[in-house]
Amino acid sequence: MHQPQGFDDGSGQVFRLIRSLYGLHQAAQCWNKYLHNELIMIGHHKTYSDAAVYVQRSTNGKITILVIHVDNVLSFGNTSAGLKITWDQLHNTFAMKEEDHNWVMGFQLVENQAQHTIAINHRQYIHTISCHFNMHECEPIDMPLDHTIVLSE
Repeated sequence: MHQPQGFDDGSGQVFRLIRSLYGLHQAAQCWNKYLHNELIMIGHHKTYSDAAVYVQRSTNGKITILVIHVDNVLSFGNTSAGLKITWDQLHNTFAMKEEDHNWVMGFQLVENQAQHTIAINHRQYIHTISCHFNMHECEPIDMPLDHTIVLSE
């Protein structure tokens, strides 16, 4: 890093940053350290099995699980009251926006309560990619290749 234009005093000295800047190599580590310390302060602890998962267990049986991916937080809990408390704590600490809970990083979660399943739907991602390559008006087919054809070298 060099001194900015107009501030060069001719000494050739560089700056020591007090805070991390977005885009620097150590920025991710600084963000992770800051996030970790803040989550510890509001009562969460990191799991041993996954460094990106934090759990909070309260004395009244409420469990809240936070899954971190860069600056996205997925939250799970056994009570909506426990989740609300955690969300309030996070909003007091960070400038955040809540998104539709059925969408996770561009993928749609589809819950089937009758079958007790949750599926991930990639329809929006596929549409975005097909538009990018100008393929969004193509007609879909079930199988682009006849499954009875035997391929050989």
